[in-house]
Amino acid sequence: MEILVIGSGIPENTKYKHPTKENFKENKNDVVIFLDKQKSKGIDVSWDLENTPLPFRDNEFYRVIAYHVLEHLDNKRSLYRLMDELHRILNSKGILKIKVPHFSSFVAYESPDHVLFFGYDTFGWWTEEWFEPYYVRRKWKIIKSKLNFLIDGPFNKPFLFLNKIVGPIINKFPTFYSRFLCWLLPCDEIYVELIPVK
Repeated sequence: MEILVIGSGIPENTKYKHPTKENFKENKNDVVIFLDKQKSKGIDVSWDLENTPLPFRDNEFYRVIAYHVLEHLDNKRSLYRLMDELHRILNSKGILKIKVPHFSSFVAYESPDHVLFFGYDTFGWWTEEWFEPYYVRRKWKIIKSKLNFLIDGPFNKPFLFLNKIVGPIINKFPTFYSRFLCWLLPCDEIYVELIPVK
């Protein structure tokens, strides 16, 4: 089975550890393909996500991983087009796994490279309940959605224990939290899993 990891390139001169293909395998026979705009070590496909269609066949993948890449797209129309493309290349039992910064986090707006902002309910716009055909052409179903209070990074290491305390509270009422409490207690990340409705 094939897994596509988009935005998987990390420059070699960075302090962050580059994930390996083994990190994304669910089964030992899985084939993992790394795609990134930048040509760098370990990248299988160099492609700008702003350019659609993507260079893959319909229904080619059973997983697509998009961790901290969607916020780098140039505009919302690029997001709509990319979501359509990811729907096309995932098979009917495939899962799209997304991590994006929550809009309240400094992670969202600290980088000048971050253009788009996301809330807990953003990906609901692609589901049957919120579907807006003016913007969205292909439907998804959310199977998991979660707020991660702190992401695992060099600055957060001493404070990761707070995830066990704050995480259950903000995930009990995530929309209420995002509307009324997130500026008092900002959270770093949104994690979503979606399946394509075909």
